[in-house]
Amino acid sequence: MHLSLSGIGCYIGLNFCGALAYANDIVLIAPTVSAMCKMLSVCETFTARFDIQFNMQKSKCMMVSVRKWRSLRSIKVSVHSILMVSHLSLLKAIHV
Repeated sequence: MHLSLSGIGCYIGLNFCGALAYANDIVLIAPTVSAMCKMLSVCETFTARFDIQFNMQKSKCMMVSVRKWRSLRSIKVSVHSILMVSHLSLLKAIHV
């Protein structure tokens, strides 16, 4: 809710699709690195307010872009850095 009200992130038409959640996993989708940093700041404020912690060791960032981004190795969140990766494995098992 906080992310969608921030006006930051990705939209399909007027529908916010910048945060997807499944179980205890959250995927943030942003159009730019600066937008992602702002979304992470919103998340950081939310976690402080509700006494929630993200596991920064399990957090990863992946950029999908035609532009070169190889020089970007991580995104800084507070005192932590989120590592950039070239692929993600979100679901360990899919049950049908």
